[in-house]
Amino acid sequence: MALPCWALGTASGIVAGNSLPTKIVASLSVALYGIFLAISIPQAKKDRMIGLLIIISFLLSYICKDVTISGGTRTTLLIIIISMAAAIIKPRKKEENV
Repeated sequence: MALPCWALGTASGIVAGNSLPTKIVASLSVALYGIFLAISIPQAKKDRMIGLLIIISFLLSYICKDVTISGGTRTTLLIIIISMAAAIIKPRKKEENV
């Protein structure tokens, strides 16, 4: 069910993005950062480890900005590396896996 909805949402976004003026599309790219903050800040307030991981991810992303791989690949690699490090350093207890 998720895959068709994802594909439909992506197609709708492409159609809408191509029909909107350039200034509006550019301003919507800032909304992506707002969505990230809206999702991550409440979680960081609940758990200091998440807040620390967010700060580490920002720093590593900045440090690796000049690496000669695409931004998407760099982001994916950083997510995997930071997530693995966090899982090794502070694994969740069984009752936390809800």
